[in-house]
Amino acid sequence: MTQMLLLAENIDAGLGWIFGAVFTFLVMGFLSFWPATRGHWSALLLAGPSVIFGGFLIWYVVANSHPNQPMPDLWFFFPAPFAIGLASIVFWASARHADRAQDSEDDETP
Repeated sequence: MTQMLLLAENIDAGLGWIFGAVFTFLVMGFLSFWPATRGHWSALLLAGPSVIFGGFLIWYVVANSHPNQPMPDLWFFFPAPFAIGLASIVFWASARHADRAQDSEDDETP
């Protein structure tokens, strides 16, 4: 069995996995908008990993960047899972709030 050697100087072999993970969490974030429109709890299950993983990616880019080192290409996509997941959670919260406000109005009318 051969092992893939991944050195710090050459990360070309691992870039597919890295960007594949970013793409997967982006898709999960976008899919979470569908249940978020109804205020369903599954929106949190889909958006939560995107927010957590996106937060780690933002921390990784910010913590490892140096002023004299140029940023690698396409790494500006790393905050995208965080932003999409967080937007879905905010959308879910507003849908839940609107749904509860409508339920309380229905209870008050005779």
